[in-house]
Amino acid sequence: RHFELEKSFDGTGYRKIATIPAAGFSNTVKKYSFTDMEKLSEKNYYRLRSVDIDGKNKLSNIVLVKPPDIQQEMIVLGNPFKNNISLRFVKAPETAGELRLMDMSGRLMATQKIAIGQQQIQFMLPAGKLSRGVYQLQAEINGRKFIKQVIKE
Repeated sequence: RHFELEKSFDGTGYRKIATIPAAGFSNTVKKYSFTDMEKLSEKNYYRLRSVDIDGKNKLSNIVLVKPPDIQQEMIVLGNPFKNNISLRFVKAPETAGELRLMDMSGRLMATQKIAIGQQQIQFMLPAGKLSRGVYQLQAEINGRKFIKQVIKE
């Protein structure tokens, strides 16, 4: 029926990033392709789930893609945000660190620790404390500071 391309950053928690229609029964080789437009991480695990007409499915072997010379970066997932901020680091932090959310006057609104190796984070923000508007998200890891502007809906 179709193919589902799944992706993971840790090799265990996969999510579907694409559904690709199958060509159906054929006696010839069919080629399929998909370009992942999402910002790559240090390690990108992919697998393909083939789903038959009867609903049965089978997983492919896992393929690991490691871009050469990738630089550390903080990626905010879902901006503007509603209650909490989801973010991901391109590379797993080698040291513990901290997240800070500042308002535009420089006042500290929330903090959260970052554990060694914690690549994907859900920054839990205090309920009802933040009003709508623009904030500055700061992360300090591996001796470097990363700053992104985020918007609270």
